[in-house]
Amino acid sequence: MAGCCSGALAPLFVLVCLPIAVLSAACVDICPASLLPLDEECAGITRDGDTFIANNVQELADGPINGEAYLYEKYGFVKAAIQSYATVIGEAPVWIMVSVFNQGTAANAEALYEDPNVGSGDAIGDWTGSGAGRLKLDLLTVTIQFWEECLFGSIVIGSREGDASDRARCLADAIMTTVQMVPAEHASWGDLKTRFR
Repeated sequence: MAGCCSGALAPLFVLVCLPIAVLSAACVDICPASLLPLDEECAGITRDGDTFIANNVQELADGPINGEAYLYEKYGFVKAAIQSYATVIGEAPVWIMVSVFNQGTAANAEALYEDPNVGSGDAIGDWTGSGAGRLKLDLLTVTIQFWEECLFGSIVIGSREGDASDRARCLADAIMTTVQMVPAEHASWGDLKTRFR
């Protein structure tokens, strides 16, 4: 299981990591890269570059999270996947950053979500998960953060124009759909067949 989220497999996560990630019934074994939305899963949004994978705190600290690895470590960090996406809103190119962190347990993921140093925002009233989601509108960005099972997720879109909030929600819903399609307590390869039809 340790190799699931290795950097060498990152480009192949749809074919390799997703099935391997959910063979185990333990949420702690889920590879976050297997939950990242596919190209065009949300209309007009495609991956932009390679997936950053962190299998330990040191790899996370060396990555794109700006020195905040200690926060994730404090709440049981296991592994993470961070993916840049690109879209166009109006006629302007817009960057998107999607991050999914496996924190080992639901209690850890919720505690990370509740830590004020991680983020803030207004609760999303129609959140579909058993955890929680929040939306924050900054001057130039839209951020959705959520927790579900042992996972903490963050979607940041570099624009507030047009339907940026709807696009962030679409990406969050795509992740949630995958998480809910294969609940951690009874995950299996058979549960994934619908993802590939």
